Amino acid sequence: HQAIRVTHLPTGIQVHCTASSSQFDNRVRALEMLRTKLLARQVAAREELERTERKQQRGTGDRSEKFRTYNFQRDDISDNLLGKSFGSF
Repeated sequence: HQAIRVTHLPTGIQVHCTASSSQFDNRVRALEMLRTKLLARQVAAREELERTERKQQRGTGDRSEKFRTYNFQRDDISDNLLGKSFGSF
């Protein structure tokens, strides 16, 4: 068997392939496996970034974050950012 090991120097990811008796075939397969791992790592990093951005935008829903209050019994809306109350909507 002609085993081959490929290392991506910037990330340190290593791939080892012994699937074929040909060194060339193993090299091609190892490079495909390395490309797949790098792409999966890039996708995971992008998803994590999007997840954190969404979490920051969403907020917690605490009372301190609410800027508009609805009172349906009085038919009234109070906007705390503007400091105004709107009735009869």
